[in-house]
Amino acid sequence: MSYLEPFQSVALFENTFRHQLNKKTGKIDERKFVFDKHFGDGEGQLPVVPDRYRLIWMPGCPHSNKAMITLRLLGLDRVISVGECGVLRDPRGWIFSEDLGGVDPVLKIHYLDDAYLKGDPDFVGRSTVPAIADVTTGAIVQNEAWDIPKYFVVDWKKYHKENAPDLYPEKLRTEIDELSAFINKHINAYACGFARSQEAFDEGYVSYFEALETP
Repeated sequence: MSYLEPFQSVALFENTFRHQLNKKTGKIDERKFVFDKHFGDGEGQLPVVPDRYRLIWMPGCPHSNKAMITLRLLGLDRVISVGECGVLRDPRGWIFSEDLGGVDPVLKIHYLDDAYLKGDPDFVGRSTVPAIADVTTGAIVQNEAWDIPKYFVVDWKKYHKENAPDLYPEKLRTEIDELSAFINKHINAYACGFARSQEAFDEGYVSYFEALETP
């Protein structure tokens, strides 16, 4: 079986990562987060308001699962709604294939990409999950996959359910952040799984398995 089959075709893979593929090295470069506002009461921040936001996730994405697990453990699914993309995508990106008519019942869109374009009409990147949409505008306002669970823990604390677990203890935050950064850099499916050259694959392979042996 070709390692490209999970992406349905070579053309679909190339189209999906066209803005990140480094043709010189064969690596998939890191994506820049375009919707990176923080939650808070300050100017330019996203107000922490119940029933204003919708978490968009996809069951096949580890980052999505982390965000969804955090949301539910903290009981925030009472104040933040959830939309689910199907596990397959087409050349334009993730679609709401599991919903009636293939349309998200709240955002009223078929393609997640439409919510990204509402957030920035000039957006040309890869629409990803998890992402948070403002249901008042239908626009994506936050898509920092690594940090969304952290925002749920810290910024949405006043809406946590009674006896919610402390998933980000203050005395361990520095250690947790350092470990997360290490995992993000070295235990990375993009590095070897999506490599487009033997050199890039070898580099990712070595980094991955050396990281697993790190005490």
